[in-house]
Amino acid sequence: MGLRFGLLLKEHLGAQVDFIDTWEEHIKTVIEQGGVYQSRDGKDRHLVPIPLQRPEEYKGKPDVLLVFDKQMHLATLLERSQHIFREEQHVFTGMNGVGHIEALNRYFVPEKVLAGTCLIGTVLKGAGDVDFIGKAGSGSVNLAAQSGNLDAV
Repeated sequence: MGLRFGLLLKEHLGAQVDFIDTWEEHIKTVIEQGGVYQSRDGKDRHLVPIPLQRPEEYKGKPDVLLVFDKQMHLATLLERSQHIFREEQHVFTGMNGVGHIEALNRYFVPEKVLAGTCLIGTVLKGAGDVDFIGKAGSGSVNLAAQSGNLDAV
């Protein structure tokens, strides 16, 4: 799901998006093929160049973090990424399951945490290969500020 959000922000809004991952096979594949293969409903598969780094390699100072990871890997991702976190950053997650808000709260104050549910079909077909399911605009995201209050984003 993180790939989908990042690719859409990059391709459709022209946003600067830096990708951070801990899945070694994915990192190696993306570097070797020069980006991520993206398709929609199995069609129009094309390579999208993306900057992908391990947390320890990343030197950027993002304003907003989008956190999508498998629940069982989240604590490790956050621990390896903590040098990136700053007091003024906002963090959004649309991860499924329970416990991810509590994990984020170890690093961010509630006023900076947005969370929600993503009703969007995305298939990670393999390392470096993502398929968006459904026509553009067919999904939805419901989000809320954890604290009920959100400072200016």
